[in-house]
Amino acid sequence: MKASKPLSLSVSAALLFLTQTAAHADTQSLGTVTGTASSGSTGFFGATPKVNVGHTPASDIQQVQKFDKTATNQETTITKGQFDMLTPTDSYTQALNNLPNAMVVSSGDSMDGDDVYINGFSKSLINFTLDGIPLNDNDSYTYYTNEFIPSVLVANAKYYPGAESAALPGLAAFGGAFATNSLQPSPFPMVRPIVGGGSFGKYNYGGLINTGLFAKNVAPTSAWIYMNKIQRDGYFQNNGAIQTQFLFKSVTHVGPGDLTLFFTQNNQRFNYYNGATPTQIAQFGQDYNSYTSNLYNPNGTINTNYTGFNYNNYLNWLGYAKYEGQLGAVHFSDQLYYYYGNGFGAGATTFNTTLLTPAGTIISANPRNYGGALLRQSVNLTHRWGNIARLLFPLGPVDTEVGFWFNHNNTLHAANYYSLANTYVGANYYEPVVTDTYEPYLVFNYKPIDALRLTAGVKYLYAERSFVDDVALARKLPGQFNVNFSSVLPSVGANLRILPNWHAYFNYTENSNPPGYNQFYTGTYNPNLKPQSAKTYTFGTNWEVGPWTSQLQAFRVDFSKEDLI
Repeated sequence: MKASKPLSLSVSAALLFLTQTAAHADTQSLGTVTGTASSGSTGFFGATPKVNVGHTPASDIQQVQKFDKTATNQETTITKGQFDMLTPTDSYTQALNNLPNAMVVSSGDSMDGDDVYINGFSKSLINFTLDGIPLNDNDSYTYYTNEFIPSVLVANAKYYPGAESAALPGLAAFGGAFATNSLQPSPFPMVRPIVGGGSFGKYNYGGLINTGLFAKNVAPTSAWIYMNKIQRDGYFQNNGAIQTQFLFKSVTHVGPGDLTLFFTQNNQRFNYYNGATPTQIAQFGQDYNSYTSNLYNPNGTINTNYTGFNYNNYLNWLGYAKYEGQLGAVHFSDQLYYYYGNGFGAGATTFNTTLLTPAGTIISANPRNYGGALLRQSVNLTHRWGNIARLLFPLGPVDTEVGFWFNHNNTLHAANYYSLANTYVGANYYEPVVTDTYEPYLVFNYKPIDALRLTAGVKYLYAERSFVDDVALARKLPGQFNVNFSSVLPSVGANLRILPNWHAYFNYTENSNPPGYNQFYTGTYNPNLKPQSAKTYTFGTNWEVGPWTSQLQAFRVDFSKEDLI
């Protein structure tokens, strides 16, 4: 039986410190500093209108979904009006539920993350970006919907059913892409408390503060700060959780462009199902596990159900600095970003385990020698940084976009074991994985006649992956592997205006990604592993009749997962 979703109530209030309301952001020009006063696409692929904190455009309320009828691909904008209907504790990907061929499934609570499916593909084969930065995990390409941005800070999102364009960075667009944009700071000061409560002992409290415009005569700047804490006791499953969020964004007008600084910190702690009752936690502490008092069975044998700790802990931090502007007819953008992820899962074993000790030797650790059980901590420590540079300029009658995405990812996967006295014994596996991704692209946009728009582009994917198995090396077995992958990925599209209110379009795009870490982790390294690849074909039409907008689309995805040559 499908579990019912907990009832959630949300109460929010806003206090404005000026007599002007946020709606006035549309009438006061701020140059290119912030918000709706400078809204409108710069011409870059995927660029969307900007929306200020404290303001939802009337058109976004009237239309929670918008179609770009002139696009050469199937492109749907999910407006802020849609995100305003979500509660502050919902994952922002819940907005996808209203789209065709998309499904979002929560395992009881969005706080635990959602499973997303588009066109039958799971979230590990869907490309997620935040303000243009690819978010998918570099090792497995999966994505965790509860880690980066709350729904109340989303300005809009663009949904593509496939890779759609060579200008879209990322490695996992087989099933589609979901490009999300954060709210812009408002030129007017504002404070918005956010408080909510619901079933299963769930509540949240926090707020959003917008500074308003300052340093007007030096470097006009506006910024917002968001803080929120969500907590639940998980009454029925004893799976309490705590999530602490801190986000910051500022926009400063400098020279010919805008400097944007952004930071999100999302720290999470999740108790295992049936980990401990509130009474046990009150008596023995937050980390107590209900099996801890039953290390031995009545006959004196060790209880193999013992699990050590009762929780997982994850830290997710993402920040970027982006400078975007215009010099003459040339639009430019450069975005440097850094991500830090640190998480672990916990468990225990009562069986002998092969471990790499701190001295670099291999032992078979018997739990009886370490208090009766070995506590296990699975570590995933990630450092990721990269840069996205783009230029848009006219080349005769052709609008040309050229860009380059670089991503460096260094992730340590380890399983550390401790005695019951919390003394480190060794690691069952210790595997650093380093991946460098290089992805230049070139896209041309051309209108031979006013009613016809053509696009053509190509991107080149090159990835280097270094995989080290320290336990295997200590056992004098092969444990150092290096492999390179490359793909040439074309993209073409066309849009024809048949009548003023009737358009038809076609798109063909290829996508690829190299084998994931888990394909090496199986214990058998195969140097002949090939990248996954897909070819996406899209045909569609848009038409408008009075207040009605309609769209009909057909698509085909030829997906190839080649494990061997």
